[in-house]
Amino acid sequence: MAEHTDSSRLIDERAYLATRVLLTAFAWLLIAAGQATGTLELASPLIVSGALAATIVTAGVAFALIVSSVRFDRVLVWAAPADLAVLALFIPALHDFGDPVLAVVVAFVAFYGHILTRWPATFVTVVAAAVYSVAHVIAHEPLHWHGAMLLGMKACVVVFVGALSALLNERYHEREHQYREAVHERGALAEELHHRVDELQAISDLTSIIHSSLEVEHAAPSIMRILGIALGVERATLIVMDKRSGDTLFRGTHGVSRFPEDTPRDLAAVESLGPEDQVLLAGHHLSCRSVFEHQRFSVLFCTDSDALERLGQRDLAVLGAVCSALVVAVENSQLYKLSLRLAVTDELTGLNNYRFFQQRLDEEVERSRRYHNDVSLLMIDADSFKDFNDSYGHVAGDVALADIGQVLRDAVREVDVVARYGGEEFSVILPETDGAGAFVAAEKIRESIAAFEFLDADGKRGPRLTVSIGLASFPEHAEDKEALLRHADEALYQAKRVGKNRVRSATAFLRRSWSDASKTRGDDE
Repeated sequence: MAEHTDSSRLIDERAYLATRVLLTAFAWLLIAAGQATGTLELASPLIVSGALAATIVTAGVAFALIVSSVRFDRVLVWAAPADLAVLALFIPALHDFGDPVLAVVVAFVAFYGHILTRWPATFVTVVAAAVYSVAHVIAHEPLHWHGAMLLGMKACVVVFVGALSALLNERYHEREHQYREAVHERGALAEELHHRVDELQAISDLTSIIHSSLEVEHAAPSIMRILGIALGVERATLIVMDKRSGDTLFRGTHGVSRFPEDTPRDLAAVESLGPEDQVLLAGHHLSCRSVFEHQRFSVLFCTDSDALERLGQRDLAVLGAVCSALVVAVENSQLYKLSLRLAVTDELTGLNNYRFFQQRLDEEVERSRRYHNDVSLLMIDADSFKDFNDSYGHVAGDVALADIGQVLRDAVREVDVVARYGGEEFSVILPETDGAGAFVAAEKIRESIAAFEFLDADGKRGPRLTVSIGLASFPEHAEDKEALLRHADEALYQAKRVGKNRVRSATAFLRRSWSDASKTRGDDE
């Protein structure tokens, strides 16, 4: 019949049932008192019928609430017509006792006005007022005009109380609804604030980690772990690419195994993919999208397609802030690595410079002494290089020095250290190489340079250059680094003096071996 508001569910069913039981019991006590005192009006058939009907309705309500577990609001709707019928029986029977039923009717409409929504409550109120009026008309037939006015006023009171109760109930629920909306909005704002705080904390932590080291790739696991938690994704990959070269400068993963070594170059094609496209990375089908664009760098974010679609503007803002800091860190890392490289690199030839050479020679001699290995040193000088400069110019001379550096790199092993010693002089450190092995390596270098055609002033190949090489080995020819340098330089001088374009060893000047060195140390002891 009517929809009930949520507050009706808060009413104690037991209190309602107890009230009905008490009112029904009061009706039967009234009948018993009438019979005991001989007041027949209190034991009239109408009152007995009303009490019997009230008992039946109360029993039905109790059965519905306790046994059948019918919803309370449905029970009230079902009981309302029955209660009005009971009141209609009591009104004519008790009209000579000062109209005590009026208070019950007023309480009835006030109760239903509080329980039902506005229009159903109004309907019940009007019906209750009509039942009350009709019952009085029947009881007071014929009804005088002043009685009719009084009855009309009472009916108006019933309607007023019911309407007022319904109106107050409606306003109460409007305010309750507004309060709930305010609470919900406040909760949403609190949750939003909590998320924002978490995001700001994540951005702060990530920024701190990103800028904690100039080698940002070492922080990739921590960066991706925090980013994965902040975005709520199980698997993710963040890739910083150089737009010019297509090289991957940074890659971090969360929940994804390491990339194969040949993956970075293949990732250049990922930049053109849309969110609906997928790429197989490290055994996982991930969707990728560009999340940050820089003049030089592009940042790609890859994750599961569903997770990528769930990313909102707030998530993208977090990604943008992190990527902005990451790009700056990557750029700083590149500059840092460049500065380190320049600090140990000869600008003209791209070889290691004198400073780096001295440092590595110290390390290799110390390692040789510790593990009883040999280490050899080649000192290389371009023959008649001044004449080459005079003939073809200093620009061609600089190009020739760079070419010599490249020939040296190509002629030695990866573990060997090639450096520009100064001017047209070069040096090569040969770890774990004795004098005989060093001589073979030196001859290979000499022949490679002698066969190389250098550029002339017009950029045409043709001019030739030769080199003289002096070698010394530790501990065969020297007891320490300084002696090794000195003997290699003396061997170079001898190669120059006897005709150039040749290799000379320090063997003729000083021959020592590990056994000799050990014997000497034993004698000293």
